[in-house]
Amino acid sequence: MTPPKEKLIKDHNAFQNWMKTTTTTPLKLIHVRSVDHIQAVVASTDKYPSPIRPTGSILSHTDIHSNDGGTTLLMSNMNKIYGIKTHRYARKRDDGTKKVEEVVCIETDPCATLREIQLYAQKYGYELPFSAEIGLATVGGTIFVTSKDSSIGKSPIYGSGLGDIGSCVFSFTVVDEIGNLCQYNLFDEHGEFDMDFQSMLDSHGTQGIAVKIFLAVRKKVPVTIDIHIAERFGGDSSDIAHCIYNTWRNASSNDGNVFAAIGCQSGFWWLEERIPTANKPNQQAPLSRVLSPILLWLKNYIFERCHMISPLRWLSCLSGSMWLRLKLDSRPAGFSYNKDIPDNERKLSFSNCAFPTTSFVDVVTEGLDFVRAYKLKYGFEPHALATIFVEQSGKRLAGGYHRKKVSKEDTHTFVFDPVHQHPKDPEWHKFLDSFHIWQRQKGGVPSITQSFRIEHQDLAWGSLAVHGKPSPRFTNNFIQQFFDAKK
Repeated sequence: MTPPKEKLIKDHNAFQNWMKTTTTTPLKLIHVRSVDHIQAVVASTDKYPSPIRPTGSILSHTDIHSNDGGTTLLMSNMNKIYGIKTHRYARKRDDGTKKVEEVVCIETDPCATLREIQLYAQKYGYELPFSAEIGLATVGGTIFVTSKDSSIGKSPIYGSGLGDIGSCVFSFTVVDEIGNLCQYNLFDEHGEFDMDFQSMLDSHGTQGIAVKIFLAVRKKVPVTIDIHIAERFGGDSSDIAHCIYNTWRNASSNDGNVFAAIGCQSGFWWLEERIPTANKPNQQAPLSRVLSPILLWLKNYIFERCHMISPLRWLSCLSGSMWLRLKLDSRPAGFSYNKDIPDNERKLSFSNCAFPTTSFVDVVTEGLDFVRAYKLKYGFEPHALATIFVEQSGKRLAGGYHRKKVSKEDTHTFVFDPVHQHPKDPEWHKFLDSFHIWQRQKGGVPSITQSFRIEHQDLAWGSLAVHGKPSPRFTNNFIQQFFDAKK
């Protein structure tokens, strides 16, 4: 296969990730234009040195983008959304027979952003069940790594989970290590969940480059969101943990979910109770039309700049009332962050860790106490800690969503992330190194794309997040060290 002529930006062209915590200098940095182009590059081992790593919005703040001396593919031209159509597939029943079922999917290129895909689906009356807070993330950059969302409603595909992009994927095509196309489907020829497909979801792009993706969508689900705001006070760790957990249990019984941000520096905490409107009828929301655009603008700022504005705690007197209630016809499409925020300005940084919800009260209570004790000893605390709940499929083979078996008592994972406003702050780095040790002791599972400074911990911990047999054609040194730690 002869590579077509391409525009080579220039050799030795360094670039950074969004948080500017990683700088890398690939030998080849190439704008790819088509699937054929990617196949040709991958097949030409003499011209394009390994590893080959595709990149989209470059949002991950670990070194997963590092590729010194390798070949980096800039995928921005491959961002087309092709349409929505119904797919039929055979699924095995409990009695061993097969049943033909249908799922509606949206077909997309890998560099379409999650915001663009959601807006496209909503235009035609559908939605992804996953609503990304960071809408600039690309689908190709998220299907093989960790993602998270406190999603609501039912999955379009029963048993596939709910709350990460991987649970939405029905089928995808990759370019393999020799340049051939290979398609993976959620269900195999026997109508069972395909384990090769599941392995790819935690491969971190080490077995192929995604070039075509089908995402399962559903009819739009109107949602009612109740906002709770409460001031913080000394010794409130257990009360906060119990409140969030009990609210989540109540919401989940109605196909709902919750998201919480527990402020450390701002003096208050914020909880969103999200429930399908059909399951919460006759709830008045008189200010919804006015509040919706204001709230979305405010949340965009709070997330992007990691700034829970202290005066918001004055709204605690309205907490949980109809005056802080929104009714939307579908979950928001995700925020469009500023793509280049200078180092001297506030900017989101966080570190992901996942735990079973059966340990929620214990982990969150002890985690908040850890932060308070750390501040007393060292004078530093993160800006906040965020909690998100993700429904398990029981099929994932690695990472925080892996379960050998999903039981009635253990159906969800929760993510407990410290967040900070300056990614390069050395005090933030010291805090994370200590907090990660505590997280591991509590049974947490990290992410090698979202657990900042994970490489500074025992690599065996990070190895819990990866699966499969990595190909040297696609695997950089940062990722390889975690696969090696599994051996």
